[in-house]
Amino acid sequence: MREWCDVAHVYRKCGPLIEDEPEPDCPGHDPVMTDTNRKEPQPATAILLYTPAMSNQPKRHVTVSLRMTRFELPPVESALVVGRRSPIGSNALEKALGELLPGVFRRIEVQHPVIEALIVRDSHTRRISEDKLVRLLIRHAEDMMDETETLRVTADLVISSSEDIEL
Repeated sequence: MREWCDVAHVYRKCGPLIEDEPEPDCPGHDPVMTDTNRKEPQPATAILLYTPAMSNQPKRHVTVSLRMTRFELPPVESALVVGRRSPIGSNALEKALGELLPGVFRRIEVQHPVIEALIVRDSHTRRISEDKLVRLLIRHAEDMMDETETLRVTADLVISSSEDIEL
């Protein structure tokens, strides 16, 4: 007599076996061996597997979106927003960027419960006042980060200018 068994959601024929009759069709199921004295098959043990259908938990899935680009120097476009307990502190980040590109980035310490400092591209502070740039970056970063993170910021600054000329 053969029975169906559910092993890892794959149905295979397996069931009670005699000791010298191996079952190669069911690699995930450990068959019940017979008692050597009686040589009669014993009933197969029931295997109850936990399946998501048995749970009252909501179904979950993750959608992953990847964007891959070539690594370029500098690894920072416009700014870094460094959390107070970031694994790499703002002093170390400023020093590392200073080694790669001397004089390009500047560290600005801020008084904020989550953010320790901003490391900004120096040329950005020539286009926007430092105070306005700092407030803008903090306002957008503070709600999406915690104090253990460092956010990389890419800011596209477009300056438009127009002038009327008399003809």
